[in-house]
Amino acid sequence: MNAREVARYEEMQKKIEEQIDQANSDIASLKEQLEEAQKQRKNKLEYDVLAKTITKVPSREESIKKADGLSKEIAALTADRAATAAARERRKRHMYALATCLHDLQDSIADDRKTEDREAVERASALAEAIAAPRVISHGDGEEEEEGVLAEDGGEVKDHTPSHSAFCLPPAAPTS
Repeated sequence: MNAREVARYEEMQKKIEEQIDQANSDIASLKEQLEEAQKQRKNKLEYDVLAKTITKVPSREESIKKADGLSKEIAALTADRAATAAARERRKRHMYALATCLHDLQDSIADDRKTEDREAVERASALAEAIAAPRVISHGDGEEEEEGVLAEDGGEVKDHTPSHSAFCLPPAAPTS
């Protein structure tokens, strides 16, 4: 082989080595670019997820408005609850007063009935005594006779006792 061919082979070998070095350099550069592109892609995906989350959450103004509305609603419900409790307590007191009045009325009616019964018994006793007691009737001519006894001439002596209607019980009050 000759020296020229050796020089040419050496020169070709240098060029190939330079090309290999250039290819290795290009590969390293492309690896760096790939890593950077992967980082950017990862960041973009994270950004998209975060953006979706942000769009789901209402704005600060809307959140404040909603919180104010809920606070007002809570205050209204609290006031309504207090009013309902007061009304319930008032009705409870009224019901107790009504029950007390009803009980007093029942006691009063029972007392009135006892009084009426006692008075009726007293009137009945007085009537029975009035009916049972013999009465002496004076005719003005000096003769006296017992009430309800037949006269000697066969005529009946008139009864001058008060009528039974004076001693009758008052009509019973209608019960409902």
